Amino acid sequence: MILTGVVLLALSTCGTELDAQELATKNKRAAVDSSLQLMRTDTWQKRSEGFYGLLRAQLGVDLNGASTKIAPALQALMREVPDRGFELTTTLIDVLRRENAFSSSAQTTAEFSSYHGDLVLAVASLGDRRALSPLVDILETGNLATRGVARLGASAALVPVLNLVKAASDSKRNAAIRTLAYLLDPNINPEPVTQGQRAEIKEALVRATSDVTPFVRISAIEGVSRLSDPDVVGLLRRLSETDPYSTIEESGQVVFPVREAAKRALASSAAGKAGAQRTIPRDRYLRVPKWITRPDDTANWWPPFRSPN
Repeated sequence: MILTGVVLLALSTCGTELDAQELATKNKRAAVDSSLQLMRTDTWQKRSEGFYGLLRAQLGVDLNGASTKIAPALQALMREVPDRGFELTTTLIDVLRRENAFSSSAQTTAEFSSYHGDLVLAVASLGDRRALSPLVDILETGNLATRGVARLGASAALVPVLNLVKAASDSKRNAAIRTLAYLLDPNINPEPVTQGQRAEIKEALVRATSDVTPFVRISAIEGVSRLSDPDVVGLLRRLSETDPYSTIEESGQVVFPVREAAKRALASSAAGKAGAQRTIPRDRYLRVPKWITRPDDTANWWPPFRSPN
């Protein structure tokens, strides 16, 4: 009798826990549905409310600027409500398209810019090739987009990125060159790069070392430094000695940023360290895109130089 009672109590407790779990999943699914509905509305404020509602459904609290939690929260949410995964992914990508269009057609606020950046981070973390077009559209905004595109692999991203290498905009060319470099990084690009793809990437990077704009040349140097080819050493040596761009620091010292970049890349290549980390100081010559405000966004971003004047 006692044994039977213990078994019945255990079964009852197990059933109660299962009921509670089912209820929690049901409530989370309802929260997701409500958030998705808001994300389809006509104002960015409501769409923002829906986006952050998705994250709150998983985290249990407001995000409050903790952007590093976005990707893990979305991944966990999709595991817990897998029947909403496709709809959630599709809606996030569609909303990014809408916000990209809005940001290019209207004066935006700091609040919108922060939301837009979080949304880019979310979409870039999805690894869904349907996100390629909206991410390429904003490639010049920084590492969130460039890394997000590179994570989709060369088979999807190479052609549109190579097209941007020829853009009239300095910032677009720079973003494209940085993305090509990321495609060579197996820690970012999950796909093995074929010999043909590697040749196309190398050709574009080498050509960009002669770009008219200094910061594009620096990004190209960072890219070619990931290649261990013997001819890269000669190219870097020439750039380290002859690149003409100079600027004057506040101390009055004349510096050659592109030459410095080439010297550091050359040292790394000579040591056989393909894919060396960049070591040019980031704060002396750089300015930050308008919506990138979080330290994790700017940590590896090389936007245009300030005017020496």
